[in-house]
Amino acid sequence: MNDCSRTIPDQRLDRMIAARPPSLIGTLYRARRFLCEAMAATPMDDDTLVDPLLVIEDQILAARPTTLADAYRRLLALVPDLASDLDAPHLAELRAEIEAEIGGKV
Repeated sequence: MNDCSRTIPDQRLDRMIAARPPSLIGTLYRARRFLCEAMAATPMDDDTLVDPLLVIEDQILAARPTTLADAYRRLLALVPDLASDLDAPHLAELRAEIEAEIGGKV
């Protein structure tokens, strides 16, 4: 027996429908980090990386978040200083969820 034979068809369909589609958010985060590091290494008057960075940030914000943790994680990618907000005791559960999603500390 396998998992499919132990469940009724409706349960199997529910699982397939509820599955989250693949997301490009991780790729966008990495691209943003790369551009930020490249900007830090370029002279201050070189604005060639600003427009691509703004496009990536718009794409990150345009994608509909699936959870509160997902939404907050996106904001953290754009404004890392918000991480200190997660030190509040009443946000411990949210912090744990974000850290589980990113596989490390905020």
